[in-house]
Amino acid sequence: FYHINNNILRLLTVVLFSSHIGGSAEIGNVMFPHFYGISIHSKAQIGDGVVIRQLTTIGGGNRYISKNNRNKEKRHYVLAPKIGDGVKLGANVFIIENSRIRKNCIIGAGTTIANSKIGNNTKIGPGCVISRCKIGDNCKIRAGAVLYNVEVPPNSIVESPKPIIRKSLKQ
Repeated sequence: FYHINNNILRLLTVVLFSSHIGGSAEIGNVMFPHFYGISIHSKAQIGDGVVIRQLTTIGGGNRYISKNNRNKEKRHYVLAPKIGDGVKLGANVFIIENSRIRKNCIIGAGTTIANSKIGNNTKIGPGCVISRCKIGDNCKIRAGAVLYNVEVPPNSIVESPKPIIRKSLKQ
């Protein structure tokens, strides 16, 4: 019945909920149990059945890369996360840069994921920091783990606080 201008709706979202959702973000059927403090990059891609809780940032990044050392011309690349179907994000989660999270993952509260690839059905505990990693399918990352530039094979368990990688017993 009523037609609301997109800019007015965006302004109300920012003022009432302290949230920002980029206008051109590709967002499927997403649930926001607590819509406070959510920030989603305009180039982000989010699948269906995703749950995003309060104070979550799904942000991008920019890179300027030179063609070669002699030429000063630079190309601009926008890095934005892609989140698959059925992912559940806890409160205060940061997913930034060129991160890819595949289907049916659970990301615990207070976790930071930067420029990493997370496989299907992976569970990441609260308070983890994951940067420049590739994590296989069906992995479990225990609470407080810090992973940098690591490749975790499928069906593995990563203990904390030291990133000890063990193969799962069921194979």
